[in-house]
Amino acid sequence: MTTDVLIVGCGITGITSAYLLAKQGVKAAFIEADETLNGTTGHTTAKITVQHGLIYDQFITDHSEE
Repeated sequence: MTTDVLIVGCGITGITSAYLLAKQGVKAAFIEADETLNGTTGHTTAKITVQHGLIYDQFITDHSEE
């Protein structure tokens, strides 16, 4: 097996990196010591949502950027 990029860790950062690299035509492979999306990513209460932009825009409107 050959790869252009080896990604260490299959958390949200590793998975996202692989996705973005693949969109650019880069061949990427993962190595993970445990289960995919199971460490910090799997146990966090954080989330990704398309509405973050709306929330931040409203916050800036209410409180300014400073």
